[in-house]
Amino acid sequence: MVARGFLHLGLEKMDSVNIFGFNSPEWIIAELGAITAGGMAAGIYPTDTPEQVRFKALHSHCSIAVVDNDKKMEIFLDLKKKNKLPHLKAIVNWGSDIQTKTTAGVTICSWASLLGMGKNVSERILDKIVGQLNPGAPCALIYT
Repeated sequence: MVARGFLHLGLEKMDSVNIFGFNSPEWIIAELGAITAGGMAAGIYPTDTPEQVRFKALHSHCSIAVVDNDKKMEIFLDLKKKNKLPHLKAIVNWGSDIQTKTTAGVTICSWASLLGMGKNVSERILDKIVGQLNPGAPCALIYT
């Protein structure tokens, strides 16, 4: 459902999903969902500064950010408003029950809403993407 939700939000082949938060079930599920949907996962350290977040999001061609709280969501949203993240399409906040809305051209939603969006994408579409995954292709970026 997470992979299908990412597809609904506009994740394209080899785009990245930046995951910005502390270890949790949502963190690993977002990583696996990004890979399953044909994208890449790119973790961001919870202690990173907004400038480090900008560098990693821009370098990884982030189209979706998954965050664990409102403060981290605001970092991505502020960068988008300043035109520093041209590829960002959506922010998923797993630590909030925020209502789905569009701000500065970015869809913002909760984890529960992401799961609901997954129902809008056919399982056949996801199966086709999974069938085209290449074992030699990158699936995650690790910034150290």
